[in-house]
Amino acid sequence: MPPSVRQPTPPMRRAPAGYQVLDQHPGLFGDIFVVERDGRRRMRFASAWGIDQSLLDLRRPERPPAAYLRALGLASRLHPSIRRVLLLGLGGGGAVRLLQTAAPGCRIVAIEADGAVITLARQWFDVRPGPALEIIEADVREFLRGAGSSAAGFDLILHDLYDEDAMPLELTTEDLFGALRDRLAPGGLLTVNLGMPSEARERPIVRRFAGIFRQPGCEFRMPADHNRLLIGSQTPFPGAADIRRLARRLDRERAFAFPVLPYARRYHALPKPRASRPRT
Repeated sequence: MPPSVRQPTPPMRRAPAGYQVLDQHPGLFGDIFVVERDGRRRMRFASAWGIDQSLLDLRRPERPPAAYLRALGLASRLHPSIRRVLLLGLGGGGAVRLLQTAAPGCRIVAIEADGAVITLARQWFDVRPGPALEIIEADVREFLRGAGSSAAGFDLILHDLYDEDAMPLELTTEDLFGALRDRLAPGGLLTVNLGMPSEARERPIVRRFAGIFRQPGCEFRMPADHNRLLIGSQTPFPGAADIRRLARRLDRERAFAFPVLPYARRYHALPKPRASRPRT
């Protein structure tokens, strides 16, 4: 366990069976809970029984339990040199830890609307700002409107914005996706961690995302987690066979503390953008 990660205090609140509630903090949309069981620390919204918004293995913090983060590690290697990263949604900092391993030396800007999330991430998940990590408390839409040229030129953007159990639809509009696309550096990757309650709710989001790029996008599907990692770029993506070759090489080199070949096997092309729609 990293020595700077805060240690549990005696439980003061009712918890699900086998769990210890470490903290409960009022947030923008209800209480936020930090709970722990079997060496895994979780951030949950609205209820100690809620969905894991972040999950940290205290014994192996370099191994993200969430499948979409492991897929993100593989996806990050589709870019030759990631130097600037924009994270939309901080949570417990799982993406921060992953990308600091996947792209050593990169500078990360994390946008988080809820100050309570930032506080709990610092206190319980060892997420601390510094030269390589800037944390900005702001609504994503306000940040994009007000940041100007300083919020551009990113090699990788991760959209990971959730409330209690779903991605708010107002944060999946074509306008928002287009604004994020326009913040990419040449060859940059826009990624979305998509996990809605049903595939019917996901389909229009996928269409809107795919439609903002000239080139067909791709995705990694994680059926066990009910998540999809969507990836878009103005640069063409390699084929499935090339992705598997890349993953085998990364696994031979032990590039990550986990194998990535299983995620390469879940790589699929997204539907082609509609030819009639104008794009920039």
